[in-house]
Amino acid sequence: MHPPRVATRLKPTIRRRVTPVRHAQLSLPQPKHTGTLTAVLRGDSRAVLLSGVALNWAGAAKLASEVWLSNGRVGAPADYDQLKAFTSGTAATFGAFYLYLFATKKPVVPLLMFGASLKTWAFVLSGLLHAQGRLNRANFLSFGVMNGVVASLFWAHIVREARDNRHEVTAGPA
Repeated sequence: MHPPRVATRLKPTIRRRVTPVRHAQLSLPQPKHTGTLTAVLRGDSRAVLLSGVALNWAGAAKLASEVWLSNGRVGAPADYDQLKAFTSGTAATFGAFYLYLFATKKPVVPLLMFGASLKTWAFVLSGLLHAQGRLNRANFLSFGVMNGVVASLFWAHIVREARDNRHEVTAGPA
């Protein structure tokens, strides 16, 4: 004679499927066939990197043209043009770096946090200088506000990636 079967309920457990990480799995998810501008504005695509490329290269070209087309500025320190030329090169280098990250499909969030922080700093500093009357409105809008817009796109991408990649809690049998 067999003992009677008793139905028991097991507590459900939440488990993550663990798979080996391969190079192809390191790329971030791509958006579902949306336009690049829409993806950038939503902050849900690596396309936000292209906004950094555009802003940095436009700023580099602006600064470089001011240096190359100037005949010296009256009252400006002797190293003023050298500083602007260096800053132009730095902006172009960051633009190239963002383009590299976009093209190679490598994980970008750790590096993008650095870029987002730098752009946030540029926005805050420009705002303070504008509020003190030390930066005119046109420069505040073209430099400060534009860096603030790109910073917010970068931060939106970082937050979205963090939200999408949260680790589920693994509960063992109770």
